[in-house]
This record gives sequence, C-alpha cells and structure tokens, in this order.
Amino acid sequence: MAGWIEQLAGALVILCTLLDIFLTALYAKIGAHGASRAGAGIISLRVARATWWLFRHITGRLPVNRDAAWSFCGAVTVVCLVLVWSALLALGAALMLHPALGEGVRSSSSPHVRDFLSALYVGGSSLSIASSSDFYPQTGFYRLLYLVNALIGTASISVTITYVLQIYSAVLQRNALGLSLYVMTKSTADPAVLLCGLGPQGRFDAGYTIVANLGSQLTAVKEAHHLYPLLFFYRPYQPANSIPQIAFIALDMVALLRSALNDDEYRWLKESAAVENLGGMASILVRTLEGTFLPGAAPDTHDGEAQAGQPDAWDARYRAALRQLEQAGIRVRADRDAGAQQYARMRQAWHPYVERLARYMDYDMAVIDPATASACNVRK
Repeated sequence: MAGWIEQLAGALVILCTLLDIFLTALYAKIGAHGASRAGAGIISLRVARATWWLFRHITGRLPVNRDAAWSFCGAVTVVCLVLVWSALLALGAALMLHPALGEGVRSSSSPHVRDFLSALYVGGSSLSIASSSDFYPQTGFYRLLYLVNALIGTASISVTITYVLQIYSAVLQRNALGLSLYVMTKSTADPAVLLCGLGPQGRFDAGYTIVANLGSQLTAVKEAHHLYPLLFFYRPYQPANSIPQIAFIALDMVALLRSALNDDEYRWLKESAAVENLGGMASILVRTLEGTFLPGAAPDTHDGEAQAGQPDAWDARYRAALRQLEQAGIRVRADRDAGAQQYARMRQAWHPYVERLARYMDYDMAVIDPATASACNVRK
C-alpha cells in the first residue's frame, strides 16, 4: 500500500471515530427521522446492539438469574464502546505513522524498525501527552502530528469520562421515577391503585400536584435518553425501574382517569395540562425509543389481527378498575360501556409500543401489566 493511501486511511479512521464520539456524547438528539437518526452514534449504536444481542443469547440459555445477568449489559456496553473508540484511534494513528517509521519517526534504540505492530505501539503512545515511548518524531510535520494526536487523545478521554458519569446520573433519575411510581401503586404495578391514591375519597386537589410532578420527572427521563442514548441499554434488574413499566403505569393511569372518572365532577382534571403532559410525554418516550433502537417497522395500532383478544382483556381490566375506584370513594361515569370503549381506543394507541418495547427488553408483559392478567383470570 502506498504510504499516502495508508495515511489517508488512518486519517479517515480517526475522523470517523471522532464523529462517532461527537454524535454519541455531544449531539443531544435521537429520533427516527432526519439527522436525529445519527444522534445515537454510528459505531456506538452498532457496538451497543451487538452487546445487546450477545446478552440476549447468553441470558436466553440461563435457567435462573436472567435479570441479574441482564443488569450488566449497560456497563459492559460502555466498556466495549470505550475499548472500540480507543482501538480505532490507535489504529488510525498507526496507519498515519507507519509509512514514516525509520525516517520521520525513529526509535532511539532500534532506528530501523518498520513493522506495523511497532506502528500500532507508536500510534497508541502518541495519543497521550505524557508518552513514555522511545520513538520520536524527526520532522516538523510529524512533531505536529504527535501534538494533534495527543490533543485528540486527551479530549476524547475527557469527553468519555464526563459522558459516562452523566449516564449514571440519568440511570439514577430513571430508577428514582420508576421506584416512586411503583411504591405509589402500593407495590402492585397497578395504575388503578395509583389513581385511587391520587384522589382518596374523590379529592384530587393534592393528586393534581403529584401528577404535575410526575410529568416533570418523566420529561426529564425522556430528555435524558436524548442526551445519553446508551441509557437505553442499561436494562434494570427490577422491572419497576424499566421504561416499559414506567410508561405503562403513566399511560394506563391517564387512560383510566379520562375514561372512568365522572365527567361532571372531574372534567377539570381530565382536561388539565398536567394530565396531558404525563400521558403525552410517556407516549413520546416509548415511540422515540421504539423508532431509534428497535429493529423493524413500528407497530400498527390499527392492526385488528395483532390486537386479537385484547379488547376482552382490556374490558375486564377496565371494569375491575371501576370497582377499585368506587371502593376508594371516587365517582365513576354512569355509562360504563361507553367508558370501556373509550379506554380500549386510548389503550390501542399506545399498547403495541409498550408491549414491543417490553418484549425487546426481555420483560414478561404479565409482569409489566399484572392487573390485566389478574382481571382476565377472575373473569374466567
């Protein structure tokens, strides 16, 4: 390979790696369309998906402790990604320095060394400002190249460390919201229990403030996935801390609130901005994650065959929730059949996204939504 071609290839490797670091750590936007598709990175997203695929195959063969094994996925993904970035930067530097070994770059002990392994050693060493290598640049161009490589290495390390620390802050934020919602359901993961707790004896004055706060926290979690795409691959050990569980509780609670509560008494709550924000943000979150990370086409919410059997299950779930609300002293709507139909329409708009996300993250939907499974068993 001609020397200039090798050096050009090295420059391209370094530029592609820096672009991936920029898109992953600094470009704060992910999505399914336009430039936002690159917000999760080019190399990093493939590394993360490969790690996820590996964990899926490993955990699928484990008879027990699958969730415990899955909980390592996010940390392993970050380690693999840092190693890939470091290896690519070292490779790019090696390709640029290899043609110059023995002339533009020499070793004080072995001045005629020209093999590629030595170039790889020199390239890796040049990425550090405090290099201890015995290879030294002999011309102005390679001295400048050494300086540029050192700056690239230092900047990459600084950005990566900052990014990793912020990821764990985002994990804490997500887990705190999930745990808070789970405890509010009295550890049942039943949104109807949460709704009863928001309006004990029919009084939603304090409950409105809680809904507004939950919406703000969910907005922060949604934006955390924009800033730190690798957060998605931190699969929690406990389903209560997972995005499918968080989104389901928020969306189902809003659906029950709007379809089950009495219009005359609670119209103000149904039409409030706080309720709209909570439900809308949960929907945006699952749709964004589905469009960015999940393979294949988005689910069709109007596909009757895909939703076969669901209306009966949702009807049973809705009527069980009505009984819970009445027992809590909350007035429900008089026309229960119309309410059940409204609940089914609302749920059909988001359920396929939550179900597909839960399946991709290897969660049992019966664990994410135990209330529906329980209502169906009671009806049988």
